[in-house]
Amino acid sequence: MVAVPDVRTHTAPVKRRTDERLESVITAAQEVPVNNEALTQRDLTSRIANEIVGLHKRLRGRGPNHVRVHIHDDLVTVILREDLSPLERALVREGREAAVRDQRDAYEAMVAPELRTIVEANTERTVEAFVHAG
Repeated sequence: MVAVPDVRTHTAPVKRRTDERLESVITAAQEVPVNNEALTQRDLTSRIANEIVGLHKRLRGRGPNHVRVHIHDDLVTVILREDLSPLERALVREGREAAVRDQRDAYEAMVAPELRTIVEANTERTVEAFVHAG
């Protein structure tokens, strides 16, 4: 799982052919079996995003401004965008950006095991690497 702040993504529309064989391949690729349920990739990304928002609300008192989850083959990318809290804004005004970064780094280190658990439980795969940037 990779958390990267302020990254914009663009998804090009997928053209579907009327060929039955191609249509079934596309459909099969979009379904991910989890706990014996056939979930669409959209359902799976929504589950992961909702659980991550819930975790942040529980621990920080509010959720992130924006969450986006992408799944591509064996890679799950979670993008969180968060505004500074009132305390963090005050620290930045006082020239204490390093204190804000240290606090956020400590928070990410603390929640990393729970974030891993959310992704592993929903994908039924092991998270091999966790990267936090920002």
